[in-house]
Amino acid sequence: MYHVDILNALPLYVHGLVHLIILV
Repeated sequence: MYHVDILNALPLYVHGLVHLIILV
């Protein structure tokens, strides 16, 4: 269950990171 949370949070983190790079 904890691993599932990581797998679900990873794409969101990557998407946010990419969004940040695009803004900058």
